[in-house]
Amino acid sequence: MSKRTSFFLVMLLFGVTANSHAIDLTLYGVPDTSRPEYAEQAYLRGEWQAKMVYINPDGTREPLDATGQITAFYHSDGKTLQSCFRAPGFYSTDIQAFDEKEGKWRAHFLNANLQRWSHFTVEKSGETMERMVPGGFAGNAADIKTVARAITGTSFKADVFQKSAETGAWVQTYEMTYTRAPLSELGPHC
Repeated sequence: MSKRTSFFLVMLLFGVTANSHAIDLTLYGVPDTSRPEYAEQAYLRGEWQAKMVYINPDGTREPLDATGQITAFYHSDGKTLQSCFRAPGFYSTDIQAFDEKEGKWRAHFLNANLQRWSHFTVEKSGETMERMVPGGFAGNAADIKTVARAITGTSFKADVFQKSAETGAWVQTYEMTYTRAPLSELGPHC
């Protein structure tokens, strides 16, 4: 092998290695283009890390040591979105699709380890995405509302509220800060 060929192969390998962090996001699916609503949750595609802060009833904030890892991807129809949430000792998944008649996303949540499942909806409201979970993620507890806001290509925040049984008011219980994590070269793995 000539020196020139060897140099070319080394540069080619170096280029692949140096650019391996710039993986194509389309590995996480592509929203169908026949309706703009199918792309409303395209910001979720990929890998994310979440820092979580618990908000006590008195309003004090308590950062949690554990971080969550989230994977989200569109299925091959471009209309179905799935996400998986992992944290130490915790795993859940949900699958969502846009209900054209109702004008909102419908979803099914599942955590087999804790025997929790529920249904929820997601609606775009201005620059936010609001998730309403009647009965909470266990399906038989207080209603939960999550508002994703400050959405960019590399981060977003999600405020989590629980409906007070006493007053009917929404009380914030968590704030989650999501930052984009490196994408997998092989695409999503839940």
